[in-house]
Amino acid sequence: MGSSADEGVPSVIALERRLLQPSVRASPTALDALLDPGFREVDASRRVWTRDRIMRALTSDPGTAMPVHDEDMDGRHLADDLILLTYLSYSSGRRARHSSLWGFDAIAGWRLLHHQGTLVEQARLRLGPAAGVDDQGYAVVLHPDTRVPELRDPQGSNLPDHGLITGVHQPSPRSGPVGPAWG
Repeated sequence: MGSSADEGVPSVIALERRLLQPSVRASPTALDALLDPGFREVDASRRVWTRDRIMRALTSDPGTAMPVHDEDMDGRHLADDLILLTYLSYSSGRRARHSSLWGFDAIAGWRLLHHQGTLVEQARLRLGPAAGVDDQGYAVVLHPDTRVPELRDPQGSNLPDHGLITGVHQPSPRSGPVGPAWG
């Protein structure tokens, strides 16, 4: 393994987390550096995306990119120059299980070769201990088993269920090409 490939899993986890940031997903320059020319993605709707198509979709309307939160991100070497990452994500009321295959190139460094996301359905959540209260009194309550946030208004009532509480996402007309499996 080359010296840059020796950094391996921690480096690739940091790169994957960069891809979860809306500002990176909206930047053609950043995506160009992170996605391998042969990149493919299979999204939650089983559509296959090429590098060019995903870059166009992500950068065409940068204002729609939502933050993506990850948990349980883990990686392992499949070969000296290949790392497989797996993790769960939460964004816009959706939870998904992800796998990403990263390859090391001596010139370009680590680049994403393949990504797949699969939506995870959840049962209705019970309220857990409050994780925090914002400056307007809205409490973020985390389910003790899944750590998925629920929101409560200042009076302690649950906010309307728009998929956030149940985790069941009803696709909107906008969740097509701007909703690749990263989110």
